[in-house]
Amino acid sequence: MTIQGLKTLVIGMGLLILAGVAVVAVTIANRLAATGRAHEPVALRLPADATVVETDLDGDRLALRLDTAAGPRVIVVDVATGEVLRTVEVTR
Repeated sequence: MTIQGLKTLVIGMGLLILAGVAVVAVTIANRLAATGRAHEPVALRLPADATVVETDLDGDRLALRLDTAAGPRVIVVDVATGEVLRTVEVTR
């Protein structure tokens, strides 16, 4: 291998390293920006007579255990959107 070939190889590998670092930096920046958007307030309407007894967070799902005049309920909410995914009315 000649010196000219070795120089070309080293320059090429250096450019690949720079491209890899750029990809990692952009990925980190995008994930940080997405995390910042997740902290925007989300409105959730609960029944007027409801009292929140317990909450539990699992990933992007929030479970709220409520006491209402009609009886206990569990509401599962998508944290990012505030959409109620499921309501479970507990009967006896």
